[in-house]
Amino acid sequence: MPNSSSFSGAELISRIERAVTGLRAIKLPQWIKPLAWLAAMGLFAGGLILAALKLDLQLSELTLWPMGILVALAIPTTLLLNTVETDYAARLFGRSFGFARAFRLTLFASAANMLPLPGAAVVRVASLSSLDVPMKAGGATTLAMALNWLGVSAAVSGLFLLGIAPVIAIPALVGAGILILLSIAWLYQVASVPRTIAGIVLVKTVMTVLAVLRLMLCFEALGAPMPFALVSVFAVSRVLGSAASIFPAGLGIRELVSAALAPLVGISAPLAFLATALDRLVAMAVLLTLSALLGATSLNSAKTGTLNG
Repeated sequence: MPNSSSFSGAELISRIERAVTGLRAIKLPQWIKPLAWLAAMGLFAGGLILAALKLDLQLSELTLWPMGILVALAIPTTLLLNTVETDYAARLFGRSFGFARAFRLTLFASAANMLPLPGAAVVRVASLSSLDVPMKAGGATTLAMALNWLGVSAAVSGLFLLGIAPVIAIPALVGAGILILLSIAWLYQVASVPRTIAGIVLVKTVMTVLAVLRLMLCFEALGAPMPFALVSVFAVSRVLGSAASIFPAGLGIRELVSAALAPLVGISAPLAFLATALDRLVAMAVLLTLSALLGATSLNSAKTGTLNG
């Protein structure tokens, strides 16, 4: 059962909770959406073109086998982990979506992220609400899990960079420890289920490591293989990109963050932009394909049900 006690001394956190809970009520002006899309597309496409020109990259030079692993294994595994995480959010409150519904919600959240709002957060809060989870508790859980993601990402980056760039690694590890402890304490205040909270932290950790492996495959595809330790610096770019919610799915922001971080570990900024962009483009293609297949299956099921009825 949710714990109704307040998070000790956290007026700021309380305000953030209320902000997340109120996301569904936000009414943006109609001109915001097309403007956000144009800005995001311009940033992403412009950066992609400039990076490709800077590196003099040709599509024919791409190595295909890393793309095959990315499409057939890495991205589907990410979706499965996201599905498990979605159900864990419900299990905090003694509920469960079930795998099929959690998978649909994961795809829907990915699509909602293409809106100029933190779409995945809105979907999660709304879906938890459909299981009779209070909106405030659902919002707090969603934000606490986001903080945990940021903390775990910083921890993965810090751990693997410790021997290479301690000046970056040590502050990252300190900040990561604070965020992870804060997020765990917050989750425990919302719903005291230690086993499920441990599962959420584990899933976030595996997802972060997998995100680094995906980028390694993209660097390999571009003909510039990189070790895990160096690529791990980009683990936080995905989180920071998602935080820039006025841009659909953080389009262009994640890539710019990666390009900005790249020189810290001696990687070319245009190369980092291209690798991150390639990961996004392939993931979007897989998500669109799965969404189309799921939509076609649902439509056929509805027709069959109508005929049988």
